[in-house]
Amino acid sequence: TNWNCADFSIDGSWRQSLGLFEGKRFWTLKGENRHLRWAKNRGVWMFDTNFASGIAIAFIQTDTAAPTSGIFDAANGVQWKYGKKCGMKGVDIANVEILG
Repeated sequence: TNWNCADFSIDGSWRQSLGLFEGKRFWTLKGENRHLRWAKNRGVWMFDTNFASGIAIAFIQTDTAAPTSGIFDAANGVQWKYGKKCGMKGVDIANVEILG
C-alpha cells in the first residue's frame, strides 16, 4: 500500500469476523479498532473505525459480495480513495494491494 494518512493505518493482518454486517462479511485488523466492511447506504466497501458513523478511512465503489484481492491502481482503472477521516475525501490512493 502506498499510504498517506498518518492517523489511520490499514496495513496489517486482517481477519474475517464471525457474522455479517449489512448482509455481508466483514474483516477486523488484528489488534486495532479498524474494520473493512460494506456500507450499504453508500454502495462502497470501506475501512473505518466503527460501524456507526459511516465516515471512511478509505473506500472503493463496487457492488461485489466481498472485497476482491489484487492490486488496485490507476493502471487497472479501479482505485481505492481516501475517506473523510484522512482529510482527503475522494482523492485516489496510489495503490492498494489486498492478498487473498
